[in-house]
Amino acid sequence: MSQEATAPGTKLRKPLAKNRLRPKDIHRFVEELVGDDFHSMRVLSLANGVTGTIHGATLGVHAIGQGLAQAQGLNPKHAVKQVDRLLSNSGIVIGDFFERWVPFAIGAREDVHVALDWTGSTPMTTARLPCT
Repeated sequence: MSQEATAPGTKLRKPLAKNRLRPKDIHRFVEELVGDDFHSMRVLSLANGVTGTIHGATLGVHAIGQGLAQAQGLNPKHAVKQVDRLLSNSGIVIGDFFERWVPFAIGAREDVHVALDWTGSTPMTTARLPCT
């Protein structure tokens, strides 16, 4: 299937590999994790960012946007813009996710090993590790 020029907002369809997570499954997961605490559009934006990260397999704005475009058949230019807006949104505070993410990630484990990279840190740098 060739990727011909299309009008803005037109979806490009490209089949996903069978072993890839589907965008709707990622959205469902993010919604279950933080949906009670965040507005539905913010949940959708976060789910799109996760989708782009998984499908892009690289942590760069452009690569995440390209991954999102590929996974959802979107125009890459618009998907990159969505990711850029997500990452520059001052209303999204990473610390707000810890309350739900840490228990999910740790699960029933009794021992947790944490690796910290202090490269480039100043003497006043502190770490906040949520523990309960």
